[in-house]
Amino acid sequence: MQINTWQQAFEQFMNLPSSIGNGYELVDDEVKIKWKSKSSSASLDNGLQTCGRCSTGCKRCKCAKNGYICTIYCECSDNCSNRPVTSFISSSV
Repeated sequence: MQINTWQQAFEQFMNLPSSIGNGYELVDDEVKIKWKSKSSSASLDNGLQTCGRCSTGCKRCKCAKNGYICTIYCECSDNCSNRPVTSFISSSV
């Protein structure tokens, strides 16, 4: 859920999933954190994974297939088409 929020940080209107079932649970009509034990398996959240060093423009990479945008941790090439378009204003000195 947190990764989804970060990925939409530059969007004007964010489409966030429900908390219930995404790390939280409803207990006695209260939303509470769903804790995991050390013995539980690793997270299966695809948002925590990266597609690696994709060189095909990221149209069929692991991130795109799972509906996620590529991040700087994916180490994609400069022609990645699965990154958000953001513009940075640089100040001239």
